[in-house]
Amino acid sequence: MKKLRFLILVAGIIFIFSLTANAKTLHDGIDLYKKEDFKMAFEIFEPLAKQGHMEAQSFLGIMYYQGIGTPKNIKKALSYYLLSAKQGNIEAQFMTNLISSELGDTNAQLNLGMLYLSGKGYNPDYKEAFKWFHKAAKKENANAQYNLGLMHLKGKGIPKNYKEAARWLNKSAEQGNANAQYNLGFMYIKGYGVSQDYKEAVKWSNKSAEQGNANAQYNLGLMYIKGYGVPQDFNEAAKWFYKAAKNGNINAQKSIEVLLQKKIIRE
Repeated sequence: MKKLRFLILVAGIIFIFSLTANAKTLHDGIDLYKKEDFKMAFEIFEPLAKQGHMEAQSFLGIMYYQGIGTPKNIKKALSYYLLSAKQGNIEAQFMTNLISSELGDTNAQLNLGMLYLSGKGYNPDYKEAFKWFHKAAKKENANAQYNLGLMHLKGKGIPKNYKEAARWLNKSAEQGNANAQYNLGFMYIKGYGVSQDYKEAVKWSNKSAEQGNANAQYNLGLMYIKGYGVPQDFNEAAKWFYKAAKNGNINAQKSIEVLLQKKIIRE
């Protein structure tokens, strides 16, 4: 009986060692991939990916996306990239947005534009950022319209074009984007791309300020100080300066101090 148990134990150990010896690692798959033995690489990556291996999931993503070592399958490519992206793989996050963008997802197009704009994980590419913002903006994505407007306003990757900036910022502002409303209000103050119009400036600055935009709150305070587009009203100006200062606007805090020093307002 003891001899039988011993033989069973030895057989088990031999079986475990044989499994270990035959087990293929990620590095084996990568070596085969580099040698362009894609079918064998795929056979190694697939079980590893199903076990939750982040890099193997990313490799399966590219293989399904390009149709190497396996028939091309965009949906499977996206599913494996998503699994890898959720584990923090930057390349997989980028590819997830790229594939989703190619499939027409406007939020993915916006995210892809932001990745190209910021250069997160890559070098910034303003032309690509502009391309994807434009695609999403044409489908009425308010945040994409805002970013497209800013690129025209600042001349990032493209020549400055205030009229185009105002056009896209207006589209975004109409949908309630507070940052677009602030920038559009600023453009009406300066007459950039639009006829200078203080009433329009007040209108858009007020919409943005009501949503908590500190810069818009500060500009609105200034307009009440100067009587631009509204009757001059120091108390109303102070109200907006206090709101802006509370939201971190340093210039608003300085304006409050000046008004207090000159005894124009009371604490």
